[in-house]
Amino acid sequence: MTMPASRIVVSGRVTDENNSPRVHANDDDENINDDNGRVLELMMIACEEDAPYGPSDVTAKLMIQLICEACRRYYASSVERDLSNKVNMIRITVYHAQSQDYPSTKEEWDRFDGILIPGSHSNAYDVHVDWIGRLHSVIR
Repeated sequence: MTMPASRIVVSGRVTDENNSPRVHANDDDENINDDNGRVLELMMIACEEDAPYGPSDVTAKLMIQLICEACRRYYASSVERDLSNKVNMIRITVYHAQSQDYPSTKEEWDRFDGILIPGSHSNAYDVHVDWIGRLHSVIR
């Protein structure tokens, strides 16, 4: 199994019809803010780097594309909805379950609006495996 050297951040603009997600190093995420609306901050806990569930940057890009398309369709059908809190950008920060990479502080956890956990070749009931047991406790 191949493990990425550092955490990555993937972002995409909801208004971008071509929607080419951008991948950033974790320390570069301050440079991808959107001044024109709300940024939906998501955490992805990658459980696998091998296909078909990885590599994690490819999975995060796919998630960005799907979520941006869902937002565009929702907003296009929003004739009488209040769009004052409209999401203009989606940002996914990728953590890695197998290396037990998780946010280290409550503040870091609290900055996320939601969590994505894609699939894995491993069995979710194998809690005796260190990283799976830790993921179980993190989810709870």
